[in-house]
Amino acid sequence: MTLNRRLIQTGAADFSRPVVDLHQPIRFHLDGREISGYAGDSVLSAAIANGIDTAGMFRNSPVALDTHSAPPVALKGNERRPDLAMPMALCPAIDGARYVTRGRRMRRSPLGQITQVLRGRQNSLDLDLNSGLSAPVLWMQTPAAQALSADIVVIGGGIAGLAASLEAAKHKASVILVDRNPTLGGIAALFGKVEGQMPPAELIADLTRQISDHPSIAVFSGTEVFEIADGTAHAIRTVTENGAPRPERLAISGKHIVMATGTEERLPVFPGNRLPGVMGSGFAWSLAAHYGIWPRENVHLHTLTGAGYRLALLGTDSGQTIKRISDPRYEPQTRFIDYAKAYGFRLSWGREIDNVSFTGRMGARLAIVHRDSERHVVVGDPVLTDGLIISGGWQPALSLWLGAGGTVTWNSRTGQVVATGSCGNVVLAGSVAGFLSAPGCQQSGVAVIDWLLLGNEATIEDPQIDPMFETTDSALTVAPPMTGNMAPAFLSPGPATLCLPEPQTNRLYKFIASPTPNVISSLPRALSDLDLIGALATGTINGDELEIIARERCILPRGLRAQQGKMPGLLPASDPMPTYLIGRFGSNQTLWSLSTGSGRIFDPGCLVFANSDDRSPLSAVGVIVRQDTTERPLALMAHTGLGEGDTIFVRDGLVSVPAWLGERF
Repeated sequence: MTLNRRLIQTGAADFSRPVVDLHQPIRFHLDGREISGYAGDSVLSAAIANGIDTAGMFRNSPVALDTHSAPPVALKGNERRPDLAMPMALCPAIDGARYVTRGRRMRRSPLGQITQVLRGRQNSLDLDLNSGLSAPVLWMQTPAAQALSADIVVIGGGIAGLAASLEAAKHKASVILVDRNPTLGGIAALFGKVEGQMPPAELIADLTRQISDHPSIAVFSGTEVFEIADGTAHAIRTVTENGAPRPERLAISGKHIVMATGTEERLPVFPGNRLPGVMGSGFAWSLAAHYGIWPRENVHLHTLTGAGYRLALLGTDSGQTIKRISDPRYEPQTRFIDYAKAYGFRLSWGREIDNVSFTGRMGARLAIVHRDSERHVVVGDPVLTDGLIISGGWQPALSLWLGAGGTVTWNSRTGQVVATGSCGNVVLAGSVAGFLSAPGCQQSGVAVIDWLLLGNEATIEDPQIDPMFETTDSALTVAPPMTGNMAPAFLSPGPATLCLPEPQTNRLYKFIASPTPNVISSLPRALSDLDLIGALATGTINGDELEIIARERCILPRGLRAQQGKMPGLLPASDPMPTYLIGRFGSNQTLWSLSTGSGRIFDPGCLVFANSDDRSPLSAVGVIVRQDTTERPLALMAHTGLGEGDTIFVRDGLVSVPAWLGERF
């Protein structure tokens, strides 16, 4: 495949210093396809630069390839070694390497394969996503290769994390700073300069320089923390030895863990919001800033924020075409509006997206249908474009906080899930703690260290631009769910594949059918903070239910302690039972291995039922707790009288999958 999405030259300062070296071209193979790239690329960035924009199919609809949907990869020959699987976004692209994606493939007849080629679907990894997107289960199953410790562990290399690391080192504390990105700084630069404040890019450069010069701070970039448990941050990264990449699991403990994980981007809810060609503004900015990649040449930008306008300016400065910007707010104000007008963008205000679908020859383009934000009626003709970038607003990145046992509440004023209370040795800093400005995040990082090490409390100034000049971000918009042949309307960009159910219009069907289940209750997988935001915005759950749902559904089960007998190769004896599962299925609950006959993989949290038509969690007789090293599902089951070989049903999304009881432990 040939490169077609690189910014070889750009006038945008944000995109002028990518980590890739354009003077060192490389070639490697992914699932048998030759991919071109540059030294510094990840496997994911190189794939996207080569036009691979589809992860696979969900309910007969393609799903865009991004950091949420990207599957693990392994070197060819290691496909069946879960301990050698690597996150696609963190795995370096090595010249001459042969990678394979790890996941369930779509089953196609020879005619179906030919049809895929004729439709131009060589841009797909062709995964069957109906069994779920990638999850950190693989990393949880492998033992840590390194056990590290420091006085202070900082998760997140944005402004708050950088400031916290420097302040801790100033007080003679040892520091480990972990960030999943290839460079430090987060996405603060996306939001641009505010008058009277140091530009974020300059502030980040200054803090990064100080950190690189400090001997007490160990930096682990390109390293993702996937769980905090028992006061330890569990992380995965990829290291290269003798020209070959391999995963390395880290267990990083500290007296204090500072979570400076920043924010995550919300996803407006409408049919087609995860089609290939649709991309969040944060991901689009990161691709351009880190790897010199722009998603499509001709792009429509839909924004609920002021930052979306700045991204449009950056894209145009890089030689890309952005003819139109839509915004659900009426007459929004931002310091970038005048520049947007001067650039000649067509501005459509008071417009939400109703739906997005493929159009044109072989479905090569997107058709965007808008509706009036107040009257909720479709307006104007569909906008035809190659790509759609969405700036959906921001949610504090609290998934690790939730997984560690932290509590949250719903802030209806800001439309965000926010942290409450305390959580062991974990504390929050920066935008994940609710601070919005660069000075506020910097002061927050300093203040939290002074409080931890010295017991000093400080007042943090978080200056905001007057709403008269910078309109508040829009609430998350929700369009009607899919009908007919529309693509699903996902509630979030996360791996849970949570989406609005299709309405039933047949009156007879409504009369005889069972009530539509609560979409959260029927969802079998662990949830993220973004899933909660989507569920709250769509009315799937209400704010009063948030705390209990977060407590039960946002924790990744790590396995159960052996109660009797042996479980060699299945569960570490040291793994505790999650507290919310103790006695969940009665005092005689036991652990069973399951067989599906198809090798299907279930994520932890899938509910098990005795009958195929049961959906209510109250009727569940068990729950999937993990996969063992041979990929057998393991379920915690009630004492039902069922025995080896008997059939049970695992609820995977809205699908009931038959399975058979195997060995009882």
